[in-house]
Amino acid sequence: GEIFDNNAYTAACNAYPFGTYIAVTNQQNGKTVCVKVTDRIANKARLIDLTVAAAKYIDMIKSGVVKVTVKKLKPSKGEALISEQMQPQ
Repeated sequence: GEIFDNNAYTAACNAYPFGTYIAVTNQQNGKTVCVKVTDRIANKARLIDLTVAAAKYIDMIKSGVVKVTVKKLKPSKGEALISEQMQPQ
């Protein structure tokens, strides 16, 4: 993977290769964040682990664990979405 940065829009996931961009949607509120897979997850019971930045973006910090929908994106779209997310809201 890459050096871990909790402020980046990245994730640990075993279902996709490193470098894959995925859209993660919080099923409780419909909010979506785009992340890049940069690590593997140790807990096989979970599909994905998000950085704090990505978890905040979809308002799941208080819940900690939520049901999500995951969709693979094309690299160019993923890079553009992450760039958008980094802009002040």
